[in-house]
Amino acid sequence: MANDPALREQIGPVVAQFSALVRPGTMPAILTSPRHRDFYLLARETMLGLALGRATGRGRPLSHERAVLAQLSAAAAELDDQG
Repeated sequence: MANDPALREQIGPVVAQFSALVRPGTMPAILTSPRHRDFYLLARETMLGLALGRATGRGRPLSHERAVLAQLSAAAAELDDQG
């Protein structure tokens, strides 16, 4: 998007809307600590990146999607284990 004005024009509003819907201020109950907030932001940005990757790949899963989601899941489990 940074290098393609036409793409930015099409996808920019969608990214802005997604970011507004899932900004940390909309879900204060789950963001009880800086670590939880950091994980939330990591998960949000990961999901946005995967969604954009699929959007530019005609909706097909990305070749690295499962690996990325596995890492995100592991990070969530670690966060949960540590309380």
